[in-house]
This record gives sequence, structure tokens and C-alpha cells, in this order.
Amino acid sequence: MKKTKLALILLFLFLCAGSAFGQPKAPSDEYVRGDVLVVLEAPGGASEVESQANRIAEATSSRVIRTYSAIAAATGKNIVQLKADGKSAEELLTAVRQIPGVLGATPNYIFKILRTPNDPEFPSSWGMESINASGAWEISTGSEEVYVALLDTGIQYDHEDLAANMGRDKDGNFGRNLVSAANATNPMDDNGHGTHLAGIIGAAGDNGLGAAGINWTVKLLAVKVLDGNGAASVGHIIAGLDYVLEQKSKGLNIRVANMAFGGWTPPASDVAADPLAIACKSLSDAGILLVAAAGNEGQNIARAVGGYKGNTIYPAAFAFPEMVTVAAITQNGALAKFSNFGSSVDIAAPGYEVKSTALGGAYASRNGTSVASAHVAGAAALLAAASPELTAGQIKTRLLEYAAGHQTLSGKVASGGSLNIGAAIKNERGSLKVLIEGPASARWSLNGNGSYPSGQVLTDLPAGKHTVSFSDANLWKKPANIAVSITSDSQAEATGKYRQQNASIWVTIEGPEEARWNLNKKGEYTSDQTLGKAAGKRTVSFSEVPGWDA
Repeated sequence: MKKTKLALILLFLFLCAGSAFGQPKAPSDEYVRGDVLVVLEAPGGASEVESQANRIAEATSSRVIRTYSAIAAATGKNIVQLKADGKSAEELLTAVRQIPGVLGATPNYIFKILRTPNDPEFPSSWGMESINASGAWEISTGSEEVYVALLDTGIQYDHEDLAANMGRDKDGNFGRNLVSAANATNPMDDNGHGTHLAGIIGAAGDNGLGAAGINWTVKLLAVKVLDGNGAASVGHIIAGLDYVLEQKSKGLNIRVANMAFGGWTPPASDVAADPLAIACKSLSDAGILLVAAAGNEGQNIARAVGGYKGNTIYPAAFAFPEMVTVAAITQNGALAKFSNFGSSVDIAAPGYEVKSTALGGAYASRNGTSVASAHVAGAAALLAAASPELTAGQIKTRLLEYAAGHQTLSGKVASGGSLNIGAAIKNERGSLKVLIEGPASARWSLNGNGSYPSGQVLTDLPAGKHTVSFSDANLWKKPANIAVSITSDSQAEATGKYRQQNASIWVTIEGPEEARWNLNKKGEYTSDQTLGKAAGKRTVSFSEVPGWDA
């Protein structure tokens, strides 16, 4: 007897989209000639710094330029800046790396103020409205107990809108000049970049002058690591971080440190042995929130293209628990076309045509992720003033969880949104319940996180807009994402309805021409006949034909 054969074919069509990115000019990859930064184990802390430095200098026929005792005391690792006259940096690196006890060594790279675009699109002073500063000011306008260290070109500390908020270190100075040893106690700005950011963070408020910063009251600490051209070696930057850590250890209440500079270099193979990483982490571990600008090359930091391929930008690419990297948005809330982005970028903030203090007692507008980082640094300081019990890590978490979502930021920054200090400082919370109509295996997530069954209630959620999305389920079409609004002390609800997908089925019968087939014992169809049905399980059966087995 012949047997019939069943052939079932299901056809699925998937749609995908691609993206293209421009390829900007390559980075310069500059470093100081003959200079290297070496990392050594220093179990004795600061007491071993000088003797270790001198020994390694003697062994490599080089001389010690600088050591960093505060970092050594905090980390047990001694960073030494060496210079060898008559040797290249590569030759000195080769010699240093052969010495037992050396953990790591790098060239003394040159970092710069992050290049700003010259094509402003939205000329207005709009940053404070964008971050909901007025909502935050209902709770706090700042505190003179909170210090913000600005590692930059210095600050014009006698500017009419900054003078009242200038802090002094434990030595009685407005900060430190790490560029000029002859002017070490005078961190006056000779570029304007640092003064502009200082105004965003803390131009004095309610004084009838200029414009108010995010903090009407705060203490600004000028740490001049960039020269008048906006450039600095990594050695200068580490010296600035060492100074901040030293002042913190002396009791200065430094809660935030802003770093709006960067350099594209080969990725650090081991952050535990990288000089700049060690220095940054020492502040992070000391409870200081580090804020870094993402950079202005329009690159995905983790996967740069064009001339940047194979390099990454530091310090933006570091990912420490007490560090926030900031992208820039334009006035419409969208990611600025020049802004870097990627998995190591946490949040976005205003970075286009933002007006603030300028040299000579003036006011001017600037663009870039530097401007954006100053907004986040200022917001962090304001949150520290309102809730001094919060740790640096908790401040970071609060700022990120209250970020205002925007479609152009989803997948580009970790929080998916931009700074909303008004919501973060109020810290209003509610709950959410989501029901699913569909297969039992279906799950939902909130803002791309978690996997929850139907009826699950999430509590203690930050008030604001959130996105509910749904998992794929075989043979079902999942619901579209649902935008939900969480409000204070209430429970929001949402329902997602799955639909069975449409599919086609056709059956080929190998046997007599009079044979027929049916679906779920309904209908009568000939061989190779196609039916359109909702996706799901079906039973195909066949008619009896004398002399044949079905």
C-alpha cells in the first residue's frame, strides 16, 4: 500500500534597518617627547614614592619630573613621570618595562579641550529649562558646604558672577595651577573654557547680575591642568587629580570633579595598571563623583570608525561606579550630531549654544559635550546639597534613573535620556502593574530591563515617563511598546495584547488524485492547495481512498 506524505512550509519575513555614520578626521595621537608615566607597586604608600622614583630613574638613565603622593597613599600604587633627554618615549618605555616591579607604563599623552563645533543651530539660553532647574530650586539652590573641583583651564575667580562662589582649599588658595610651577597658587583662567563651565555649575544666583548657575550657592575649586591653548599632558591631569585627592583627605568636602577634556589613544589593556585610570579611580573610591565629557567627534566610543578606529577617548571611556560620562543634546532634546555616544556614555545634557560666564567679566555662548558635562556636575552638586547623606554612587544612580527619555538617546546613552535635576531632587516614586493577554510564556520589561510575567507589580519606580516592552513569543505577534507615566504614590497600569500571526499552509499528497485533506476535520482540500490561517497549532487529516492507506 502507498502512503500519503505531508509537507508543511511556514514562511516568515523579518525586516531590518541599517545605519551609516560619517568618518571625521583622525586623532593626532600626540604625546610629550621623551616622557613616560610608570606605575609601580607601592605597598608602603607615600613613604616609598620618592625612593622608588629615584631608583627607576637611575636604572633607565632618566630623571623624575613628578610623583603623586596622595594617589600612592590611597591606592598603594606609585605613578612616576619620567623624562630621558636624548631618548624617545618609545625607547624609554622599552627600558622601563624590563624592570621588575613595573605594573604598567604609557607615553605621556597630550589631552585637549574637546573641540567644539562652529555651526550653532539654536541660539538661546535654554539649558536651565531643559534640565528642569526651576523644579529643583523649589527644594534647594545649593550649599556653601559643597565643593566642585573643576579640572580645566582655570577659573576667572574675580568674575562678578563667580567671585561669591569661589572656594578656597585647605591652604587658603582658590585652587592650584599645575601648568606653571611659578604660579602654583594662582589658577587664573587664560583660555575661557573653565570660566564658562564654572558659570553653568555655579554662577551666583539671585544677585541681580548675569545669569544664575545650577547652584546659586556652591564652592568652586579651580584646578588648572590645561594651558592657555587648552592642552595638557596626562601627567598634568594626574597632578590635578592628586591635588584634589589631597584636599579631600585634608577634609575639604569635594563632592564632584568635572573633566571636560579628552584624548584618543589606544585602549588601556589593563586599567589596574594604567596611570590615568588609577588616578581617576582613586577619586572615585574616595567618594568623589567624576563627571567626564563624552567628546565631540560624533563617534561610538566603543566602536569608533574612520580615523578613530582602533582608539578610544579617555577619560570618557572609563567606567567606574562613581563616574558619569555625558553626551550633548540640542534644544529639541535630540542627541547633538557632533556628540560621541555608546555603552560607556551614561546620560545627555544641554550642549548647544548655552550662555554662561566668559573672560573679562563678560557672558558668551559655547557648544559641546564640555558644556553638557558642566550641567551634570552642577546637578550632582545640587543633589549633594539637598541630600548630603547620598554617596557619589547614589547620586549617579539618582541622576540616571530620572533621566528624561528621548527616542534619539535610546541605545546611545545608558540611561536613554537627558538630565532632569528637578525630578531627581524631588525623588517622587510610584508603582506599575502590567497585564498580558496572550501566551503564558510572554514577558514584559521596563525601559529594556528585567523580565516579568503578567500581573507583576514593580514598586519604588521613579516618577516620569517609562517604556514597557514585550518579549517575542513563537507564532504570536507581540504588542507595540507602551509609554507609561509613573506618578507619585500611585500605581499605573498597562495591558499588552498579543495577536496570533497570520501564516500559510499547504499540503502535498502523494497518492491517488481523488485523495483530499482537511484541517481540524473541517473542509476538503486537494493536493497542493494553500490556506491562509492564523498562526498556531492545527491537525491535518486525510480522506479514505479504497485500496490506499491514509
